Amino acid sequence: MKNHIATPLTITLSILFFLLNSMLGADASGDEQMGLFLQANSAETQRWPKKAIALYEQIIAEKMTHDPRSFLILRCRIRIARIYIDHGQMEKAERTYQEVLKLDKAQLNQEPELLVEMDELADSYSNLSLKQNTKECLTHALQLRKSIDPRHPKVFISYRDLSMNAHNHGEKIEAINYIKSAIAIEKTFPRYKYDQLINDQLILTSLYIRANEIDKSEQQAREILKTSKDFPTLRWSWSRCHYELGRCFAIKYDYDKSDLEFKTALELIKKCPSKRGDVSLLCLQAMQENVALRIKNRAKIRKLTHNCRNALISAGVGKSITAPSIKG
Repeated sequence: MKNHIATPLTITLSILFFLLNSMLGADASGDEQMGLFLQANSAETQRWPKKAIALYEQIIAEKMTHDPRSFLILRCRIRIARIYIDHGQMEKAERTYQEVLKLDKAQLNQEPELLVEMDELADSYSNLSLKQNTKECLTHALQLRKSIDPRHPKVFISYRDLSMNAHNHGEKIEAINYIKSAIAIEKTFPRYKYDQLINDQLILTSLYIRANEIDKSEQQAREILKTSKDFPTLRWSWSRCHYELGRCFAIKYDYDKSDLEFKTALELIKKCPSKRGDVSLLCLQAMQENVALRIKNRAKIRKLTHNCRNALISAGVGKSITAPSIKG
């Protein structure tokens, strides 16, 4: 019997043969897992959540055994979390949400598809907020979008949604701060996108009134009028601005100026119809209310008029009607 001694050539060939088999096996396994991924995606699309979750979990189990660092694991977890959120089971997605937030930019850049999964997860949280109206959904959507990119195109939308949520829950200061964050982003937009900026500034004008910050509301309305002056496409906002100014003057008991602003708003609505809601009826109602308020607050109006007159006299403008005349 001959002894077979391994030569360097046979050793090299054996190694290459082993590596080739390993690569083929890995490719086959990868193809199989991608096939499962597509099946899971199809089940999710056809609204078979249990089947989709089972398939995603199968992929996770296999990857954890053979390739525990694969980003496909986290992609599957995010998709499972999204299914839970879409079915109102937000608590079951919390662990994955926290895991995703810990990823740094370098890790995210390695897997662009992961960014897509995160973006869709943020949308799921945002959609759930429409059903549950919870602040937690909206803050989760905001944090995910900021993690993807601080300049994410929907970050300002998240801030506006949070502002409206705070307003609906009577959180006046929070509502103002959130909409101001949205406005700060929108001010960096090119001019052809100013329509959104103006809309949110109008929201801020109204929120200031609700927070009884009347001077700030008036200032904001005048800023909008100034900004939109040279932009014909923004003139739809003028009637809204004058309506808000009318509200401000009514609160200050200056019903003459208030009525004037409401009338101006009504005239502008005919020339420049509003794209964000017609305030015609609101103006007419407010003018009727002013009639009743003039009677109700007659004493306050007299006091206000007296104080204004004295303030003008102190400033050296005009003279008191009660002051005796001096004859030379």
